[in-house]
Amino acid sequence: MSPARSDVDPRILGQLLVVQSTFSVFAARQKMGEFVCRAVEGVPGLASAAVCLPGAGRPLLDGEPAPECADCDVPEGDIDHDPSHPCRLSSRADIQTLSLQTQDRHFGFFFLKVMKPERYSHYAPFVDNLVNSLAVAIERQWQRGRLEAANVELRGHREHLEELVLERTAEVQLGLKREHQLNAVLRAIRNVNQLFVREKDRERLLQQTCGILAEARGFRCVWIVRLGTDGRVEAMAEAGIGPPFAGLRSQALERGELPECCRRALASEGPVVLANPVVNCAACSLPTEYRDTAGIAAPLRHEGRTYGVLIAAFPAEMAADAEEISLFAEAAGDLAFALHSIEVEQARQQAGEAVRDSEARYHALFQGTADGILIADLESRMFRYANPAVCRLLGYSEAELRTMGVADIHPEADLPAITAEFEAQARGDKTLAANLPCLRKDGTVVYADVSAVSMSVDGMVCNVGFFRDTTERKRAQDALSRSLDATLNVLGHAAEMRDPYTAGHQRRVTALATALARKLGFPDDECDTLRIAGLLHDIGKLGIPAEILSKPSQLSPIEFSLIREHPQRAYDILTDVPFPGPVAEIVLQHHERLDGSGYPRALTGDQILREARILAVADVVEAMASHRPYRPALGIDVALTEIRAGSGTCYDQQIVDACVTLFESGEFSFSATSGS
Repeated sequence: MSPARSDVDPRILGQLLVVQSTFSVFAARQKMGEFVCRAVEGVPGLASAAVCLPGAGRPLLDGEPAPECADCDVPEGDIDHDPSHPCRLSSRADIQTLSLQTQDRHFGFFFLKVMKPERYSHYAPFVDNLVNSLAVAIERQWQRGRLEAANVELRGHREHLEELVLERTAEVQLGLKREHQLNAVLRAIRNVNQLFVREKDRERLLQQTCGILAEARGFRCVWIVRLGTDGRVEAMAEAGIGPPFAGLRSQALERGELPECCRRALASEGPVVLANPVVNCAACSLPTEYRDTAGIAAPLRHEGRTYGVLIAAFPAEMAADAEEISLFAEAAGDLAFALHSIEVEQARQQAGEAVRDSEARYHALFQGTADGILIADLESRMFRYANPAVCRLLGYSEAELRTMGVADIHPEADLPAITAEFEAQARGDKTLAANLPCLRKDGTVVYADVSAVSMSVDGMVCNVGFFRDTTERKRAQDALSRSLDATLNVLGHAAEMRDPYTAGHQRRVTALATALARKLGFPDDECDTLRIAGLLHDIGKLGIPAEILSKPSQLSPIEFSLIREHPQRAYDILTDVPFPGPVAEIVLQHHERLDGSGYPRALTGDQILREARILAVADVVEAMASHRPYRPALGIDVALTEIRAGSGTCYDQQIVDACVTLFESGEFSFSATSGS
């Protein structure tokens, strides 16, 4: 029911009507709300008013929670403000809450603090109508905003679509042009590759390549510089240049001066583009002939070898075309490969001729050499080839030897040692096996120096053995060795006759020393050198009076100093004898000790030959285990205890350990040595 007009102040009513008709001019919803709040605060019975418009101008969704304080437009002031949650005003008894909503949308709340309800009731319908109008205005503003946003978005889509259409049209046009260009490039590359397959002459290859690139690709001009392995210009070819090329050819071939484009390409890993050749190559005569063009130069390289440079002039707009440049680089790479293939084929032909010449020469050498040659399969050790010289040495025909193997031409007892010799040669430890015994067809034994190498023969890995007959030399060496042994025995007996109490000492020391050397893995020649040194190590005592050597009591300092001279006396006797090894030096050092306490030179450590260290241990053990004029034999146990005590200080530890092992294992004893 409408209030009586007499109860309503016309001025206030007019003010509300004015507000209702004018607040929609505000652009911001907050201003609208504040304007309405100020208008209704003058209504009788109201203390204050506030508006809550959450959601940044959008309608509230169903079930959307009440906004926080910062999102509200509720002013602090007349209404008791709850800082923690102002929208809880709707739950207070003294607050009247009006909903800002239209038929379909809800925009917020309008709060009224009513102090005198009876007075306010006359204006309530007008205020309600004003609030409803506010809701409608807010909805219109929201709808206008949505419409404007949609229009802006639509304009943006239309403009974007127009841009896409223009871009796509340009891309299609460019694509058609690029397709035409790339088809021309591919035709040129195909033609060039076909040329590479059939042409085997380098100069014709270069000239025809220039012609194909200039014609099929449409380059203004193309030219190629071919370099030798020394980097010098060997040949040049061109298409599209004509007479001006003569000066450039002369400059490059006669004076070795390359233009700027070539130098830059050779210094680069890939193509070099010259956007303005007139400026970039000012010293060259060609750019002035081809203005409004760009240049490109690519090195011709394959597997680290530089074969030359490919240069072309093309329209300036192609200078920035990465795909065009890439295809040009591909053509340069293909040309380099073609030059490489021609070079390889020429080398192969030359190598074939060289192989044929070599085979003829080696066949003549194989058949005509005085040394025997046997070629055996590495795995089966069966012979594949034999030359006439080895057939004469062994008494077999080549056909017979091809049915035999390594084991058939050597005595069975010697096979392990012979196999070890060949294995040492295969490892590179030795180059020659001397005086190997070989079985002839008639059963007699001949000797040969044999050196073996591995090589591929008929596609198989084989051992090639070279045999030099040393039978006569071996017989002479054996005779000489027997003479040497006889001489050594005479000299040994001469020394022992001066000192009968030490009879057999040198032979027993020699036996132990050679046993130690073999235990330590010494080769045969070093063992033989040590044997000679052992038999002669006391020969220097020939210069010492027999009375001193056989004196049963302690020697005086002078007498002992004479005894200490015997290594030097022996060295002086032996030094000019051409023994097979350092016999004199071993004898001189056999009383030296690792710690420098020995004589005659007080050597230490590695200054002492290893053979001398062995002889020193053998000498001490034999001397202590045997009878002497001044004392009875001390026995082998005492001797071993002595060298153990000096192990690492006086005596070599490895040699001491080997000596102890020989005696304790029973591998050696003085009683087993002959002539002891």
